Amino acid sequence: MSTSSTEQQAQPGAISPLGAAVAETCRPPVQRTDSPPLPSEPAAVGA
Repeated sequence: MSTSSTEQQAQPGAISPLGAAVAETCRPPVQRTDSPPLPSEPAAVGA
């Protein structure tokens, strides 16, 4: 029973950090992509 409780707690706990890591990984790339595309943004808007 103890193992089951620990496994359940570890699952949600691991999913939480995992989700945060995924969101962080997706967020940094988005910001980095926005920085370089800055000069491309005006071109894309003009196009």
